[in-house]
Amino acid sequence: MGQGSFKRCAFFALLAFFLTMVFDCRAIALPNDPKIPDTCRKWRGNVRWDISECIAIIEGRRHTENLLDLVSAYFFRGQYFRILNRKAEAIADFSSALLIRPRFSLAQAWRGMVWKELDNCELAYPDLVAGVRGNPRYESLLIDAAICAYKLKKFENAIELSRAAIVQNRRNPVPRMNLASTYLAMGSLREALKAYDEALARPVRIEQPDISRVHVQKGIIYIALNELELALQSYTRAIQHDPNNRNAYIRRAYLHAHMGRNELAEADLMSANRTSAK
Repeated sequence: MGQGSFKRCAFFALLAFFLTMVFDCRAIALPNDPKIPDTCRKWRGNVRWDISECIAIIEGRRHTENLLDLVSAYFFRGQYFRILNRKAEAIADFSSALLIRPRFSLAQAWRGMVWKELDNCELAYPDLVAGVRGNPRYESLLIDAAICAYKLKKFENAIELSRAAIVQNRRNPVPRMNLASTYLAMGSLREALKAYDEALARPVRIEQPDISRVHVQKGIIYIALNELELALQSYTRAIQHDPNNRNAYIRRAYLHAHMGRNELAEADLMSANRTSAK
């Protein structure tokens, strides 16, 4: 073989190698997450994970030629750390998975949820939104993203995310409660009332103290709308659902006083004092 032929063969061999590498890199960066293989996580019973093989992959004690196996190992160890409340380590593992596969939407989603648990919506929100794009039917992810949007005063986004969560589970009152809070923050009082009423009408059981707090919120809205009798009814319902709701007694007392019902106002203040003493 002549020198020219050898150089041409070498060139095409290098070109083939380069194209293979480019193809592999593109495969690792595909949008919306692929099916990441569950290659290292094992179950012990129904509640415990054995992630020793995930750790072996990460530490190089188990050989693998598939980068997705390493992504899987970091991802599942990150989930495990989150369960153990080792949040910093969970974030580090999800971030490591994302270094290898930058558009791994589930890793973004889980990292965002951990940031939210740390009350850091500035960092959580971009991850949660990326997670929603890749997993638009993940109800708890939609709820978390809506809460962070609300905290960041991205109210239109919060409404959109809450409505998407409602579509995924119409029985769950939580997205409607979030929707009501968002409308209230925007000053859309009638829309907030409607969302609160829809939340209370859900078939899923809401704890009595939570129902009581919703009725207090409705009372506050009715006062802002100058519908005082409806506000009084809301505070009374709040007390019926939670007789220890001091806030409801105090607000009803002030309302009674405003309406000239001083004896009823004094009785409510006495009840409020009794609940605070418990």
